[in-house]
Amino acid sequence: MSSGGPQYEDRTYEKIWSDIQFDHLAAIGTTNILRILLEYVPGLERHRSAVQHLYAHCFAKHPVQMQKTEYYPMETSSFDEAQNIGNREVLKDLLVRQLSIKPEELDGRMVSISGDCLTVAKLRSLKHHTSWGLSWFTSHKFALILTELWHMKWAFIKGIFRLHWAPTTAKGDSGLHVAAEKLRRKLNLSDPEFYPAERLVETVLATMTLHYARYSLFFIH
Repeated sequence: MSSGGPQYEDRTYEKIWSDIQFDHLAAIGTTNILRILLEYVPGLERHRSAVQHLYAHCFAKHPVQMQKTEYYPMETSSFDEAQNIGNREVLKDLLVRQLSIKPEELDGRMVSISGDCLTVAKLRSLKHHTSWGLSWFTSHKFALILTELWHMKWAFIKGIFRLHWAPTTAKGDSGLHVAAEKLRRKLNLSDPEFYPAERLVETVLATMTLHYARYSLFFIH
């Protein structure tokens, strides 16, 4: 639980775009390329510690200190989470009944609540429709709604598939569809399974990186 922070309602596309540090993204992209080269080119092994230093010290953002997590297994409920009223009752049940937190104890504080993308959308809808509530609790201002990292990664992978599944691109490069066929991997484009899709994306990225690295070295020599 944390004290009050910025509300999502204040965010705009322009603010989010201006927050992006493109130089940092470019540096991370370069470091990822170096990581792939280290993995497959034995002669570069002596540089491993230097690349790890880039990850851990030069480009790390807000590293989380390791600590033991105190957790409380929660009961399931029969509330309909497809409806705003159901999600309202779920939050009330978890916080008030199961964790014995009094509503007034949440005043000026925020509780991180995370889930998959659909859950997050439903909870944000609840906050929107109760924003005029009479108290911090009834307006759900305490809810800091976040997408779980695994679900966020899955959403990104689905986006990559939608953009790069075409058999060939406009430039003639092969897309993920051709790669999956050559590797004999059966994937459902509309709803790909996470781990097979992740492995395909990683394989294609590593293959392309090594191909263009060899291509560049050929012209250098």
